Amino acid sequence: MLLPLQHAPDPGWDLDAVSFAIGGRTLLGPLTLRLGAGQVHGLIGPNGSGKSTLLRLLGRHLLAGSGSIRFGGRPIGAWGNRDFARHVAYLPQALPASDGLLVQELVALGRYPWHGAVGRLTPRDHAAVEAAMRRTGVQVLSRRQVDSLSGGERQRAWLAMMLAQEARFLLLDEPTSALDLAHQAEILGLIRRLAREDGTGVVIVLHDVNMAARHCDSILALSAGQALLRGAPADLMQPALLERLYKVPMGVLAHPATGEPIGYLQ
Repeated sequence: MLLPLQHAPDPGWDLDAVSFAIGGRTLLGPLTLRLGAGQVHGLIGPNGSGKSTLLRLLGRHLLAGSGSIRFGGRPIGAWGNRDFARHVAYLPQALPASDGLLVQELVALGRYPWHGAVGRLTPRDHAAVEAAMRRTGVQVLSRRQVDSLSGGERQRAWLAMMLAQEARFLLLDEPTSALDLAHQAEILGLIRRLAREDGTGVVIVLHDVNMAARHCDSILALSAGQALLRGAPADLMQPALLERLYKVPMGVLAHPATGEPIGYLQ
């Protein structure tokens, strides 16, 4: 049985007038918001709207040009790398190379923040790896090479690595972009369960507005680096707002079985 980790209570991010620019062009901001634990926060918007930029700022892969970002009540730059990695796991849109790695070896890499590059896996580490593979359904794939997996299997293996990291927050950049509808629903359903069952906070970039509305608790709609809307999915699913966001005529209808709003091109 795994012992509970000592995490700060709902650390989360607090952004105050955060902007990011490159080459004299502002890609994001100014943006002020809070992102807390236990919810799936969706980032949507057209290409170039600033979604991935925001995610990389949260993960400390970029530095804000102005404004401030605090995580757990501390400036984000004040965290040590390993300590930050014990709280936050980041998965980029382009997955890193995994040549020759078995699934169980990939998942075990998630334990790096806890034991270091040359440290041996402890019983707790092994338990965390096994639990992560079980939660994501990749135990039967543990001896397979990651590169031999299907798209959905590969995404579940990388999610297992993030779970083995035992981070309180997951940052996911378009984790379903290369998957078919069935695997998209599978991965997003798993992410949703993590938030509900474990109190994990998730910030996820999505292109499909209907998938975002169905699986996210809150949505931040970005347009040209500016926040167009921050609120519940029902607040977003309005024809006029969707048209402003995507610059094409949009309609909304109710799902025949659930009544949930569904957006469509007119």
